[in-house]
Amino acid sequence: MHGSGQAFDYRYLNTDMPRCEDCHANSRESNRYHQRHVASATIPQLSCQVCHSQPYKNCNGCHTGGSGITGSSYMKFKIGKNKFNLEAANRNYDYVTVRHIPIAPDTYASWGIADLPNYNSEPTWKYATPHNIQRWTAQTDTTGSGGRCSAKCHDSKNYYLTTDDLLDYEKEANKEVVMDDKITP
Repeated sequence: MHGSGQAFDYRYLNTDMPRCEDCHANSRESNRYHQRHVASATIPQLSCQVCHSQPYKNCNGCHTGGSGITGSSYMKFKIGKNKFNLEAANRNYDYVTVRHIPIAPDTYASWGIADLPNYNSEPTWKYATPHNIQRWTAQTDTTGSGGRCSAKCHDSKNYYLTTDDLLDYEKEANKEVVMDDKITP
């Protein structure tokens, strides 16, 4: 949909993909939250979706078999540590939105593959760039809860991907992505 039409091995290696900043260049300095979490050289950098996304549909009922591929699709929004290969696309964020890939070690058992041999080599929570961006979201609305950014995110684990969100067999694969600590303000 975006870019030159050239095929890439990994879609985020396409350096021609648009970035929020391409159209909203002045927004980096437009308010104190952007100054802290987007333009600061000393504070962790957040992708735009971390604050401007809302819960989005994760598919969890479209494959067959396996303990992790059951149930209906669901709405979910999580923030994880950026441990993904995004440098080539100039997306050097410390924290990003992530989506759940519904796969389990025994996903293909019904097809004769007992366990996926390299299951723990990749996180089951992957970098996501949801297209449901809005100016005002639960994270950006600072009119309630004291009107502070910290009341929404820093003092809460509601948005963070933590080990509590993982099934036992997912913990090893996602250890570099989970945020059992708070984003430092």
